[in-house]
Amino acid sequence: MPVKFFISIDASDKETYEKLRRGAKWEILCENMNFVSELRKNNAIERLQLNFVIQNENYNQMEKFIDLGRQWNVDEIIFQ
Repeated sequence: MPVKFFISIDASDKETYEKLRRGAKWEILCENMNFVSELRKNNAIERLQLNFVIQNENYNQMEKFIDLGRQWNVDEIIFQ
């Protein structure tokens, strides 16, 4: 069975991420994304998709979010 990851982040910096995702830590997210990125690079997972729900607090971060997606080897970014 193919393994696919669909991850919602909604921010491209620590301050916004921790504000929108209460209780979450940016550093832990980055560690986990680096790990998942390696899995994708090594074809251990078939697909890696990031989701970004556009809000007043984050709409100006969309371009930087695309850069993060490239850094993390994602297959697709969905803006909603």
